[in-house]
Amino acid sequence: MTQTVSVPAVIDHQNMGPLLTALQDEPEFHCGPNWYRPTGDEWYRQWVILEFPTGEACKDGLTALALIGQNASQTVALTGKERFAAQGLEGKVQVHKDLFSALMNLRDILPERRGRIVRA
Repeated sequence: MTQTVSVPAVIDHQNMGPLLTALQDEPEFHCGPNWYRPTGDEWYRQWVILEFPTGEACKDGLTALALIGQNASQTVALTGKERFAAQGLEGKVQVHKDLFSALMNLRDILPERRGRIVRA
């Protein structure tokens, strides 16, 4: 059975650790017999918005595909509240995706202070 996890309104590199730890406890991600059947209501499947400066998607095609893919996205101006290490003229991309995918992108692709996750 999946656990109930408190998900912060804003997730960044500083506070994502407990969520990554909680993922490791989820039966869906354990090796061995596949006895767990996901319901789609698991806490890590909720829809969120991954935000990052536009420059991160311009590194190469595979990075853009991993960050955006075929998910709904939009480019908007930076507000300064994001606390990204970015110039105001750079803008940011907002991508709608499930929390698991957003956490993996934040952990594996986006450098510190170059991405965050907010509730959709």
